[in-house]
Amino acid sequence: MKSLTERLKKLAISHAKLKQTTVGTKEHQQAMDSMVAAVNSVVEIAATLPQGFDKHYQNLQQTVHGILTRSTPLTRS
Repeated sequence: MKSLTERLKKLAISHAKLKQTTVGTKEHQQAMDSMVAAVNSVVEIAATLPQGFDKHYQNLQQTVHGILTRSTPLTRS
């Protein structure tokens, strides 16, 4: 995710420079296409984050439950 953020920042800087000198040219269109592709990548990754967080939370709960289950007989002795 961090690399995508950095990529977006670089694209924004490139786009700003290109916009000043090349609006309506092939270079400007390429920069726009590249920026749209980067944004779409970020959107796709962001869409999967809630599922990843849920799975991580479930795994964490299972791990804690397993630890507590194994340690309970030790505390009762």
